[in-house]
Amino acid sequence: MENKTSKPSLPAGRYFKYAIGEIILVVIGILIALQVNNWNEKRVKLKNEKNLITSIVDEVKASKINLSTSLKQNSKILNDMSLYLDDQLPETDKESPKLIYLASHNNIDTEIPLILSVLENNETTPLSDTHLLQLLRELNSLYKKMNINEAFLDDFWNSNTSEFLIRKKFALSVVDQVVRKKTSKDINFKALYDDDEYKNLISIKWILHNTWVLDQKKTLNQLNKILDYLETSSN
Repeated sequence: MENKTSKPSLPAGRYFKYAIGEIILVVIGILIALQVNNWNEKRVKLKNEKNLITSIVDEVKASKINLSTSLKQNSKILNDMSLYLDDQLPETDKESPKLIYLASHNNIDTEIPLILSVLENNETTPLSDTHLLQLLRELNSLYKKMNINEAFLDDFWNSNTSEFLIRKKFALSVVDQVVRKKTSKDINFKALYDDDEYKNLISIKWILHNTWVLDQKKTLNQLNKILDYLETSSN
C-alpha cells in the first residue's frame, strides 16, 4: 500500500537555495563578529594610546621643570664666568668662595625613561601620531647631545679643575662650602682671582659650559614644542 503519511522531498532547486541562504547567514554572522571584535580592539588601542600620551605629558612637564631649574643655575654660572674673564666681577666677589663656583656646574637631574621606551619599541608602540613620534625622536637626540657635553664638563672637572684646586690648596674651600657649609678663613681668594692659570682654566671651561647651556635651551624649547603640539591636537 502507498504510504500517505511521508512528507514529500524538497525539489533540488529549493534545497540548494535553502543551503545557500544558510551559508549566507553564517557568513554574515562571522563578518558581524569580526567587525565587533575589530571595533573593540580599536577602542582598546585608542584608550591605551590616550593613557600613554597622558603619561608622556606628565614626563615632559616634569623634565621641563627640572631642566628649567638647571638652566637657570648654569646660566648664572656662565654669566659670572663672563664677568670674571672680563674683569667685571663685583669687588666683594673677587675675594669670596664664589670664585670656586665658576669652575663648577649643576648636573641635570632629569630623565625620560617612558619616551625612550616608546622609541625603542617603535614597531609595537600604540602611538599612531607620526608627527609626535618625530618630535620625541628629536627630543631624544637633544638629550643625548646634552648628556655628552655634560660628560665633557664632568671630565674637565675631574681631570683639570680638581687637580688645580688641590695643587693650589684651594680644595679645602670646596669641602668647607659643600660639605661643612662654612667659609674657610685661611683661603686667599684674591690670589685665586689673580691667578693666570685659573683664568685660562675658566676660559676653556666657559667654552664647554656655554655649549652645554645652549644644549639645555634647545632641549627646553623642544619640550615646550611637544607640549604645545599635544595641547593643540587634543582640542
